[in-house]
Amino acid sequence: MKNDIKILAFLDVFIRTITVREANNGQIGLKQKSVNNYLVFKKMWVLFEAYELKSYRFRDLDKTVVEDFKFWLLEEKNFSPNTAGRHFGTLKTLCSEAKKSDYKVHKYCKYIKGFSRPKDQETINTLSLEEIRKISELQLDSERLDNARRWIILGVWLGQRVSDLLNITQANIRKSNVVGYYVDLTQQKTGHKITIGVANKNAIQIIEEGLPRKINSKLFNELLKEVLALAGVTQKVKGYKFNKKTKRKEFGEYKKCEIMASHDLRRTFATNFYGKIETPIIMRMTGHSREHNFLRYIGKNEDLDYVADTFISKVNALEMHTAS
Repeated sequence: MKNDIKILAFLDVFIRTITVREANNGQIGLKQKSVNNYLVFKKMWVLFEAYELKSYRFRDLDKTVVEDFKFWLLEEKNFSPNTAGRHFGTLKTLCSEAKKSDYKVHKYCKYIKGFSRPKDQETINTLSLEEIRKISELQLDSERLDNARRWIILGVWLGQRVSDLLNITQANIRKSNVVGYYVDLTQQKTGHKITIGVANKNAIQIIEEGLPRKINSKLFNELLKEVLALAGVTQKVKGYKFNKKTKRKEFGEYKKCEIMASHDLRRTFATNFYGKIETPIIMRMTGHSREHNFLRYIGKNEDLDYVADTFISKVNALEMHTAS
């Protein structure tokens, strides 16, 4: 076994060689989002060691140190459970990678795992069909707001992550075999190749008139809130809103337009079609691989009675066919 190694020293090597590391899908090189995640974690760990006045190695990660790190994230830095939990997930991955590289790792590392906020604190807010209609009919004098409005419409009818949505070009679009268009893309996060069917008249009109001007995701999220406010999406809902003073998301009751973000457009697509179109078809549009994850994403529980009833109906149909 190799000698001990400091966590920050290992991180430097890990980040430097990240372009040749193998991702979960077997491809070489991690996604930029993953790269950024490790860079952010490194900054957090530097601050944690400065707070502790210690420099840690992987063999030092006993229960006390790990719990101190959790306390520091949640209490000292006041991070949300989701953010703190992601850092814990990163630490677990680094421990695993260090062990694979034959460095000494404390036996407690096998108990490190990511976490998130309790389910009763999770909130999912989406746009109703009536709210989408208001946005579609909204007349705006501002070009930048109207450009964002058109991206919003595409967002709720295409159901993609903002990183994929805002990078769609005419090269991704082709006429369908029936009505409307196909949008072909490879999702950046998963690498899944998907084809979305576009049938909504407003989305079709935007495609035929020319796609909206490209903007970055940060600006899109800011303009999205303005457009929703002007469209009257202002009812009070529970959710998390960013506090500029504390620089944290705080739970409370806010106007819907104040807390909606680009990822809610994807949820809107999945939620509005759920129960109306077969779930596997919706999942093929969104790129979800597992129904359990899809249902959790839209805040639904699996209808076990429906599954059982469907099975009974199929069996009865088979028996009637056999009897005849």
